[in-house]
Amino acid sequence: MGPVDLLLAEAVGWSSQATEPLPDGLDGEGNPTRVGAPCRHLGAGGCTMPSDLRPFGCTAYVCRPMLRRLDRVRGARVRRLVRQMGEAHEAVLARVRRQQRGEQQPI
Repeated sequence: MGPVDLLLAEAVGWSSQATEPLPDGLDGEGNPTRVGAPCRHLGAGGCTMPSDLRPFGCTAYVCRPMLRRLDRVRGARVRRLVRQMGEAHEAVLARVRRQQRGEQQPI
């Protein structure tokens, strides 16, 4: 989660409960730099940010603490659904880029 994401969420009333600096494993934008690094906004009940305010990267990232709570079948299903969500996200972004360039859109 980057600084702009935080500013946008705070602008609509969300307040971060994180008081600690970024943990090892996250870059300055809050993106994981190693597999399994938890986000500083991950609380005991899951993500502390409302789901409708989470950036795509946060929504699509499933860290090890979350995966450990799932059995093998559910873990595989989550990975598959996240992959499909990523593919759909890329398709939307590609369409937006084409539209910005003024290209014709197939229906």
